[in-house]
Amino acid sequence: MAVALANIKTAMGISANVYDDELTGLIASAEADLKLSGVTIYDDADPLIVTAVTCYCQANRGTDVDKREKYMEMYKAQKRNLMLASEYTEVVVTA
Repeated sequence: MAVALANIKTAMGISANVYDDELTGLIASAEADLKLSGVTIYDDADPLIVTAVTCYCQANRGTDVDKREKYMEMYKAQKRNLMLASEYTEVVVTA
């Protein structure tokens, strides 16, 4: 499942559909990066996940390099927090 494109567009202040393909690709990249980093418990409506994906998208588009770098720092910090939280990395097995 993917974070809703509409949520990302709203957070980024984008209303036009012209960027939908680009943003959909960035959402998929962010989610893949989180999973590769060990975030195994993934709820696409979780505000922390949505924030991380939004920061990733902000960091990988646009022309303002300073803002992109800041968003990437924010993404990395959020990813680090998710990686350290057992709620996002441990699978609970019930018998």
